Amino acid sequence: MVKFVELENGDFFNASQIMELRANVRADINSATRCKVIARIDILATDGGTMRTLISGIGEAPWMDSEDVELYEIVREALETAENETREFFSEIARMMASDELLFYFSPLQNQKKLQQIAKRAAERIVYAAHKGETKDE
Repeated sequence: MVKFVELENGDFFNASQIMELRANVRADINSATRCKVIARIDILATDGGTMRTLISGIGEAPWMDSEDVELYEIVREALETAENETREFFSEIARMMASDELLFYFSPLQNQKKLQQIAKRAAERIVYAAHKGETKDE
């Protein structure tokens, strides 16, 4: 089994202290310029229940000013979809961590690029749905 996991910040974490993996997807909408979505895979540790980021990806889409659109449902649906896509990494990560051949686990660059694509698609879905909702109201 893997002894250490490299976190996103470059620190190594003792793999025996990992309680669970969690998908964490959130949106930051600045109505003047952009919609930014961050998709992360976090580790919940046994040392007091602290969360540490294993890997993350950020996606952005240009935003139009739309004050009349009800964003809650739009954002919730897009983030839920992105979170489900992020969870698909769990089995691969768990399989790699269970390998007897590895001493260290580090997330490949391709995983970060996939998370960035997931986040970008979510940001684009939010912007598209908000724009579509705005044109319906007019």
